[in-house]
Amino acid sequence: MTRVADELVGALLDTIDSLVGVMEEESDSLARHGRCPGIAELAAAKARLVDMLESGTAQLSRQSPGWIDTLAPEDRYMLTGRVARLRDAAAVNAQVLDRQIALTNEMMAAVGVEMQRQTGRRSEAYSAQGQVSLREANAPLSINYRL
Repeated sequence: MTRVADELVGALLDTIDSLVGVMEEESDSLARHGRCPGIAELAAAKARLVDMLESGTAQLSRQSPGWIDTLAPEDRYMLTGRVARLRDAAAVNAQVLDRQIALTNEMMAAVGVEMQRQTGRRSEAYSAQGQVSLREANAPLSINYRL
């Protein structure tokens, strides 16, 4: 492999390490109860690191096709280990995010039902044939997350 390819592989390993760190921090923050300050910044950092990982891999493949096959055994072992850590961190992160999304959906549905109960908003619609239909309208819902 060329010196440039070696540098790109090094940058790829650094990006993987950073991505694992961000995913672990995001998972830990979401797993804790209560407010999660900085979660938007972690998500943005994760997206940037994924973009960097994809572009770095694409650049390596353009400049050195078959670059994985030309890695020294110790470099291949190091890359394999880092990718395994990334896979594990991504699996945990996905589980925590799925749980958080499900909890948020349940909470929003419960708030909506309670608002409906308290406001009792109903609307009447008249059809062209003179029929009246009643329906329960959802009250507008706004969440202020900066409590």
